[in-house]
Amino acid sequence: MQRGVFVRNGSSKVLYDAGCDADGKRLLNFEFTSGWSAFDVGTAPEQPIPGKDEAICACALKSFEIAQAVGVATHFVQRLNATTIQVRQVDVIADRALTFADTDCVVPAEWIDRPRLAGSLRRAFLDGKKLPTAYGFVSDEVPPEGTVLPYPIGHFTTKFEKTDRDLTRAAAREMCGMSEDDETQFWAMIHTLNGAMAIVWQRAGFARLDGKKECLLVGPKRTKMIGDVFGTPDEDRPVLLSSLKAGHVEHYGKEFLREYLIKIGFYQQVLDARAAQQPDPPYPIIPASVMAEVSRRYRMFADSYCGAAI
Repeated sequence: MQRGVFVRNGSSKVLYDAGCDADGKRLLNFEFTSGWSAFDVGTAPEQPIPGKDEAICACALKSFEIAQAVGVATHFVQRLNATTIQVRQVDVIADRALTFADTDCVVPAEWIDRPRLAGSLRRAFLDGKKLPTAYGFVSDEVPPEGTVLPYPIGHFTTKFEKTDRDLTRAAAREMCGMSEDDETQFWAMIHTLNGAMAIVWQRAGFARLDGKKECLLVGPKRTKMIGDVFGTPDEDRPVLLSSLKAGHVEHYGKEFLREYLIKIGFYQQVLDARAAQQPDPPYPIIPASVMAEVSRRYRMFADSYCGAAI
């Protein structure tokens, strides 16, 4: 397999320009790596998670198959090997807002959906930066992680800034060059896909706490597609279903490593450095036992998810 021409490094994959297909459509290869990142600090390739590259690739393929089964358009083309997939390539316009004339491009916002309380939202509750009552809870006592939210939350963050920044719906539409109808149609695609993935995750023995999507506009009619990858332990937040039903949460993806970094104080160091307008601190050396457990959880989720029926 020819990798193609190097484009850039991502947090957990390397992108290569693969030229054009017979119809003149541009192609891009995603070669997944075992690197990882947390809290927008950057990639930590010096301490890879063994087997993560194959696990993410397998989960991405499974999720594209689910999207196809429920009629949600994506940019997926084919799998090339155990760690590489090929997708349709579009432009990344990061130096300005999109207009309604732009097409063949990434929509420059992350689409975040939250059916359950987890991650940054729960941390914001614990820090007092956000109040549970503003999200439909009857009091401001912070509910346990994994609690079903009073109503599912869909919101936007920036995609091409150094650290993610929340966007209002109006600001997201303005940045992304889309109408309210465009936004509604994208969310309908995302909800359809999430519902189908949640069923397959449940069959695999896992629950999905939240996740993110990347959206694309393609061709002269600005056809809407879901891009990048999704339904992986990096883009979504899988937890063991049996443990969740028993009242506690066991993460089987990137969140397991995030929680370790929070526990040892690294996350607070990041917050303190940013508050002081200082560079982010380097990642600490993660003990081999922790990395081995992270690896086990990535592999177990991938094996279970990819073996479940659609």
